[in-house]
Amino acid sequence: MIMELIELAKEKRISIVCITNDIYSPAAKYSDMMIPIHAGEWKAPRTKVITLSALASLMLASALAEKSKDDIKEMVDEVAHMSSKVIEESAAWKDYAEGINETGAFTFVGYGSNYPAVYYAKAKTKEVLRWRSDLYQIEEFAHIETVAPSPGQYTVFLVNNCKKEQRVLEILESASQMQRELIIAAPCSLGEECRKALPLAKCVILPDVSENILSILFYIVIQLLHYYTALIKNIDPDNPPTRIFARGVAFNEDT
Repeated sequence: MIMELIELAKEKRISIVCITNDIYSPAAKYSDMMIPIHAGEWKAPRTKVITLSALASLMLASALAEKSKDDIKEMVDEVAHMSSKVIEESAAWKDYAEGINETGAFTFVGYGSNYPAVYYAKAKTKEVLRWRSDLYQIEEFAHIETVAPSPGQYTVFLVNNCKKEQRVLEILESASQMQRELIIAAPCSLGEECRKALPLAKCVILPDVSENILSILFYIVIQLLHYYTALIKNIDPDNPPTRIFARGVAFNEDT
C-alpha cells in the first residue's frame, strides 16, 4: 500500500521524504529523501520507532518552516530533557495497571494535536494486551451512553491546553459521574485543575511545554502505560503474542 502511494506521488511529480527505521526498504529506495531514525533491529520495541518518527517529523516541519539549526537543536534537547521527567511521573502507571483485571479494557479520549497519540494507544492496546479498546474525540465521548462499565475498565484522557478548557473539565466531570475509572494525562497547569475538580481520578502530570513537544510526550506516556500493564500481565511488551503470530505468517516461521 505504501509503495502504491509512492508510485502515485512519483507520477504526479511530488517530492517524497521517507522517515524510516529500515534504510534498505523499497520505500526508502524510491523516495527522494530519506531520514533514518536508527531505532534498532526489527524486534526493537515499536515504541522507539513511533517516538523517533514523531520527533523526526517535528524536526522536518521545523526545517521547512526555516527555523535555524540552533532552534531545532534546542527543541530536540527539550524533548530529551522532558522525556526523563515524563518517565519519572509515569511510574504511577505501575500502581494503576495493577487494578486492571483480566477482562480489562481501555477507552482513550483525546482531541486536537494529542488525537494521533490516542489512535496509537488504541492500536497498541489491541497488539500488546489483546484487550478491547475504544477511542473517541472528546466531544464524541460526551455523547456516548452513560452506562457504567464493569470493574477493570479504564477511561484514559489525554488533555492539553486549549480554548475550550472549561468544556474539557465539564466532560471529565461527567465521565466521573458515570462511575468510570479515570486516568488523566495533562500538562502541569491543566493537571492541577483536573485534580481539584476530580479528586478521585488518577493523574499523570506532564511538564508545561509547547504543543509540539507535548504531542511527543503523550506518545511516551502511552508507551509506558502499555509497558507496565504488559509486565503485570506477564506479556513481553517488545514481542507480544500478536506480533509473534504476524511474523510467523509473514516469514513462514513456526509459531
